[in-house]
Amino acid sequence: MSENVVIDEALSEPIDEGIHERAAKVIILLPESWSDLTHIYPATTESLMKLFRKEAAPVEVLDRDAELLLRDNRSADWFAPTMFVSQLLFTENPLAVSLALDIVSSYVTDYFKGTKTDPKVRLSIIHSSIGVRRVRKLRYEGPVSGLGEIKEILTQWNRDKT
Repeated sequence: MSENVVIDEALSEPIDEGIHERAAKVIILLPESWSDLTHIYPATTESLMKLFRKEAAPVEVLDRDAELLLRDNRSADWFAPTMFVSQLLFTENPLAVSLALDIVSSYVTDYFKGTKTDPKVRLSIIHSSIGVRRVRKLRYEGPVSGLGEIKEILTQWNRDKT
């Protein structure tokens, strides 16, 4: 595993049971702090959701019926919304995560076309395991070309039984 990836075994915010149930069918984009009453998403969320819908990727925002509150992160880095991925979804539809990450990669590459060749991405994925209710958070901060490493880690986590 590269220095671009940090894994947390304990989350500071619990994941609601309803989110676990929805995540069996779709990847859920989470706001910056999902336990707060007001949910704020990175400004990139709306553009990504349009692309996810266009490509028929199984992705939803946590607040699917509400108008999204967005925060513009002023940085040379590109900030993605946090993705919640369940082991059940990954097992039944392994291409879902791959498709979502490919869409992110293409979007970021196009976004920075002509200014950066391998832009830095900040992306978090929360993964829940079946049965043991183990939840892990992967934080990636590195070049867009390294997003494939996330797929490899999630594949390994889905093989883990503990």
